[in-house]
Amino acid sequence: MRPLLVIPLCGTLLSAPAAQRPSLRDVLGSAGTYSERYHDAFTTIVAEERYLQRATAASDAAKGAEERLLRSDVMLVRGAAGESTWFFFRDVFEVDGQPVSGTRGRLESWYQESRDSFMHKARALAIEQARFNLGDVLRTINVPLFALEFLFPRNQDRFRFRMSADGVVDGTRVTTVTFQERRRPTMIRTLDGEDVDVRGTFWIEPATGRVLKTELRTGEGNRRRIRAVITVTYAPNERLLMLVPASMDETYAFKSIHITGTAMYSNFRRFETEARIIR
Repeated sequence: MRPLLVIPLCGTLLSAPAAQRPSLRDVLGSAGTYSERYHDAFTTIVAEERYLQRATAASDAAKGAEERLLRSDVMLVRGAAGESTWFFFRDVFEVDGQPVSGTRGRLESWYQESRDSFMHKARALAIEQARFNLGDVLRTINVPLFALEFLFPRNQDRFRFRMSADGVVDGTRVTTVTFQERRRPTMIRTLDGEDVDVRGTFWIEPATGRVLKTELRTGEGNRRRIRAVITVTYAPNERLLMLVPASMDETYAFKSIHITGTAMYSNFRRFETEARIIR
């Protein structure tokens, strides 16, 4: 069984007003280490997602917004050997209060199988369940941990980072760091392979590198691109002794289409590779 990685709930705060402010390099170093370890820790966690989507279009304005409520089990999985990619899978088990055909807990049971078998089944499930999303905007970046990958040490030189004002998030002193992608090809691309620039903000606890909030934006200043804003907030989980995604708020706008979504996360549980749940 892989060792349990514990990410502390309470880090060291910047308590002395006269203390020297950490450099951007130090903050990014701590945040990079934290983000990689965080992803490793999250690969043994399953959570429940309550995801409310709303879609409106100018042509249907008189009808009002269309709504859909999804409830899913979600989990994060590292790519196959040699891959640096991470995959976030949803297994939708309820749509607008009605159960979806299928067996809940498939992701956990499949995880007992070989990696190739798991990835094949999970990817097919992700494509099949994409039909539950509202609107005609195809999107795969609506996952809570995606922005943390920009902080991985191997990815940081893709971006231009800048330190902004200090602040407080849920009682924790944080440093605000903005980012803007500068390398091609970009980490987000269209189905046709065109680059999609990304920018946004991290709220980071300097002493520990913990990320308490992320904001990701695409399509700004380009009317041909989908304009997206995805904001994720994290909160302590006493059972797991780590921060976990608490909510994800998103908006997408393209021409006359406007889509919003709010996802809330709960029932986090850790499992062993044999898929035995540890309550």
